[in-house]
Amino acid sequence: MKTPGVRLQWSKVGTAGLPSNAAQYDGELVIDNVQESDSGQYRCTVSGDHQFATDDATLNVEPKAQPVMVDPLEQTVNVNEMATFRCWVPGLLSCELKWHKEEVGGELPYGVYQTDGTLKIPHAQLEHAGNYICTASNEYGIGKSPPARLIVKQRK
Repeated sequence: MKTPGVRLQWSKVGTAGLPSNAAQYDGELVIDNVQESDSGQYRCTVSGDHQFATDDATLNVEPKAQPVMVDPLEQTVNVNEMATFRCWVPGLLSCELKWHKEEVGGELPYGVYQTDGTLKIPHAQLEHAGNYICTASNEYGIGKSPPARLIVKQRK
């Protein structure tokens, strides 16, 4: 609701005005397509007939989570051959990578192990076939990869 003679103005503290993706409508600050660079203090200034007031609000924008990648997405090996899958998060060096069989929390079968982000199956057996999922976790949360599929064939 507008009050005659009262002016309301939003600004980003430390800059001249507002970012190009921000606008104000009837006293509300609206920021489209929020980016990390939009983080900061925003000030609402109200001025009118010999009166003046300000209040600050803080906007914290968390970085967008990067996808958890696996390579290859599918691999076919014969019984007793080695199979490996690699897991990583582009641009993220510090996170805990963990492999699971069929679903998050699924135990790795006997003979399957992981070193850092690499899943290793030195002597693949028929029971090792299936989907493996990699999770990446850090202080911001947990992400999971698309399934990496292992096909194990019996030699003829």
